[in-house]
Amino acid sequence: MTKAEIRKLQMMLGGQNLKAALASLLAEQAKRSPVKPMKKERLAKKKSARELRNEETARIREACMKRCGGVCECGCERTFITNPISTYRAEMDHWLGGTGRRRQRQSIENCWMLTALCHRLRQNAQPSAVYWNVVFRQHCERYGYKFTPHIEHAQLKKANR
Repeated sequence: MTKAEIRKLQMMLGGQNLKAALASLLAEQAKRSPVKPMKKERLAKKKSARELRNEETARIREACMKRCGGVCECGCERTFITNPISTYRAEMDHWLGGTGRRRQRQSIENCWMLTALCHRLRQNAQPSAVYWNVVFRQHCERYGYKFTPHIEHAQLKKANR
């Protein structure tokens, strides 16, 4: 019960007993529709779009797992462990990530499977963003994908010459 409903109930108790006040409050709540029909349609549409994106992500994850063969794709050669709390469990990394863009841009070409440890290092740009750009470029060359640098750096431009 919300504070407003409690206040309303207290005002209604002026001359009535508690049962009558509760009954009238419940009757009033029943009259109100909890979700409007248009909102229901929007929610259903939103849910189906979410399910579609989740299916696409699952399909890409499965293809990436097949491609990697159970080994981290950054080149560290660590094999994945299925333990959910292991630092060597498989995690899919979206190379072209960012708020609101990750799922729109995700594809087999710009996602790769990393161990949880390597994924954290890449997210924190350790040892450097240039290092991860070089590693992902090597990954793209290995599979014939187009390389898109995550962050442009002078050192990376020199390495491409």
